[in-house]
Amino acid sequence: MARVKNWELMLELMKRIEKIRNVGIIAHIDHGKTTLSDILLAKSGLISKSIAGEARALDYLEEEQKRGITIKAANISLLFEKNSGEQENSYIINLIDTPGHVDFSGRVTRALRVIDGCIVVVDAVEGCMVQTEILTRQALSESVKPILFINKIDRLIKELKLTEEKVQARLDYIIQTYNKILKNVLPRDLYEDWEIKPQKNNVIFGSAIHHWGFTFNQMVNSGKKFGSIIEIYDKFEKVNEIRRVGYELFPLDIAILSTIVDCIPDPKQAQKYRIGSIWKGNIDSEAGKDLLNCNKKGMTIIGINKIMKDPHAGFIAIGRIFSGIIKTGDKLFLMNKKSEFRPLNLYIYMGASKYPIKQLEAGNIIGISGSSDITIGETLIEAKSKEKGTPFEKIIYSQDPVVTVSIEPYHPREIKEMVEILEELDQEDPNLEINVNKETGEYLISGIGELHLELVEKDIEKKGIKVITTEPMVIHVESIEEKSAILEFMAEDNSLFIKYQIEPLDSDTLQLFQKGIIDYDQKKEENSRILLERASDYWTEKDTQSIITTIEKSNMIIDRSNKNSGAAVKKFTKENEFFTELFRATLKKGPLIDSKIFGLKITILDYQIQENLLNLGPIMILEQFKLYFYSIYKDCQPIILEPIYKIQINTLVDYIGKSTNLIEKNRGSIENIDSDSVYANITGYIPVSETFNLADEMRSKTSGWALWQTILSHWSKVPRNIHENLVN
Repeated sequence: MARVKNWELMLELMKRIEKIRNVGIIAHIDHGKTTLSDILLAKSGLISKSIAGEARALDYLEEEQKRGITIKAANISLLFEKNSGEQENSYIINLIDTPGHVDFSGRVTRALRVIDGCIVVVDAVEGCMVQTEILTRQALSESVKPILFINKIDRLIKELKLTEEKVQARLDYIIQTYNKILKNVLPRDLYEDWEIKPQKNNVIFGSAIHHWGFTFNQMVNSGKKFGSIIEIYDKFEKVNEIRRVGYELFPLDIAILSTIVDCIPDPKQAQKYRIGSIWKGNIDSEAGKDLLNCNKKGMTIIGINKIMKDPHAGFIAIGRIFSGIIKTGDKLFLMNKKSEFRPLNLYIYMGASKYPIKQLEAGNIIGISGSSDITIGETLIEAKSKEKGTPFEKIIYSQDPVVTVSIEPYHPREIKEMVEILEELDQEDPNLEINVNKETGEYLISGIGELHLELVEKDIEKKGIKVITTEPMVIHVESIEEKSAILEFMAEDNSLFIKYQIEPLDSDTLQLFQKGIIDYDQKKEENSRILLERASDYWTEKDTQSIITTIEKSNMIIDRSNKNSGAAVKKFTKENEFFTELFRATLKKGPLIDSKIFGLKITILDYQIQENLLNLGPIMILEQFKLYFYSIYKDCQPIILEPIYKIQINTLVDYIGKSTNLIEKNRGSIENIDSDSVYANITGYIPVSETFNLADEMRSKTSGWALWQTILSHWSKVPRNIHENLVN
């Protein structure tokens, strides 16, 4: 405890909501998030200023340190004192450092639930990249307010040797590009408030590695001009000298922390507009009012965004207290699991270290031990108010697993231990899927990309279990190209009659699913509006209002039977669940390659279900229905789809030709090339299956002068020869 500077002051500030800021750092990989975090930690006294930018305090996992990228979203509570020791001029900043690599984007999504603002870090040379846009869209979907930090301006000066005027033009271009992202997502009134403008002091310019940075006002108030920065690089060569003089002129930590305090709302301000988008309860209810006002005297409601396994405390749930107060020993209710528990210990996290406390109030980030039943996305509420509560909206992840390996222990006797570790990792990692092949008994793990699965393997081995994995395999899915005739199924015992039709969903709707813009498990009225606006050629208003559920984020069931009104409403809900279960089981494996069926619109036109079957569920007639469904499915031109990455390559202009040729050679296509006199930014598409050896080839063709990243874009029909090989 003694290691934390001004601990008593921090505890007092945590009781004052207006003094709290919950902030994340998001960016494309290698744009400087963790270096910036170190600068802020040094300011708060948690690490030495002399090693800031090199300590990587939030990269507390060995694998993160080695790779130089942030894998697990870390969090830390730090103290910002505008005037030393003065409580009125001091703030608690709960800082979340998040992964920039797309393979860990699920952890970013979870972090966004508990923060109110984010620092978006952009490399001044590379500009806004694909992951910058993806992460910003995720943040805006959670009503998280962004501020911009244009980093690595030293590269414009030293590498590109730009004049002051050209540096200004480059910075203006980045701001314009980022504002386009905001404008495409935000309503007009919110865009006008959140638009990035130097005069609004919501953009910081600087160099994290060299410790300097400023806002528009700070530059104006200093009486200096940007030429002063260029002069530093003209005069000094050594990093320590540049840091010393740059920091004396424009201290980056002050620029960032002051902007957080001035531009990011406190929890009470933020929850007034955030709750409507992350909580689906009645805003006028007691719980709704407590949440809107971040009422520390109201009912205790906590949203969980992360689970950690601690060697001493067991599973620790990390979450935000949205209202009320939590104390050790309080009886809490898990709204999704429908169970109660009492917290054994409460913690505040400082990177890898945790500090026990007895209680904490609304607006803060808390660690809770005492229950292994808590899962990511869970809502905790004080047990005495469990009947009054509604859970938070489920967390939507923007990426799906598309790569699979088979895994087994090197020593077969360790299979039980390996499975236990996999179950722990599955609990912690939202983008990891674990399945067992029932025919072979193999354990299959699926992730977003090769790096993701490689890190899972290393996690297992660090726990003492040596494992063997196969070469990565791409996940394929099945779909159809043609609409079916009107179909009628009657169970052999007449317990079920269903009249329905299947057809492929349109590409616009599938893209809305892919980007997490629609999810029919929630926000049904909003999703109806979005479909009519963005996929109007395919959808009618009647169809959007008749959607009853989605399956696997890609299939929709629509009820056009006219049985869902009046006295039938309660029974309809039960039948609704029956059909969801029936089609979910049917679409789990298709008849071509035993892969899940993807992208269907299923329209129910009429049905009759006997009461006993309705109570038992579809298990009694499932095999009959599958056989009928698959026989009809084959008449709808069934196809196999493969995942396609969007790829973005940053390289020297000399390597444009070699880079584009490599993409095209691997069944890819080029969408766009932006370049200046030195650097090029290439955007294209490539099948996931063609990327497994791409890193070595890319390094060879470009002599190591290429940085590239992929993100799942869409699914596409495989060529005939691949289709035949997969089927056979």
